[in-house]
Amino acid sequence: MRTNDEIIALIDLLRIEKKMSISELARRTNMAKSGLSMCINGKRQFSLDRIDDFAKALNTSVEFLLFPDISKQTEIDLAYLKNKVVLFEGEPLSDETISKIEKIIKLSFELERKSQK
Repeated sequence: MRTNDEIIALIDLLRIEKKMSISELARRTNMAKSGLSMCINGKRQFSLDRIDDFAKALNTSVEFLLFPDISKQTEIDLAYLKNKVVLFEGEPLSDETISKIEKIIKLSFELERKSQK
């Protein structure tokens, strides 16, 4: 099962891909925009009891949001970026930032594979 951070990153990636604002996603899931924004920004845990609402709003399945396709997963190691990139969004590249970038790339690959089916 995906981690909470991976789930919310995937939800946000799907939202962006569908050109949906945070306000619109919040409306479709009957959630406060501020609460959703806090989840996306990592200031609040995403509640799994709402996963069905998000799957419907994003026109996907609960299984896709919760479980990575292990058989197609690839390893991505971006640790070398720390030595090559001085700043990212005005800040030094941290291990946490590298981890977030890796998650976004992995999720992006999964979305690409899903759209090719």
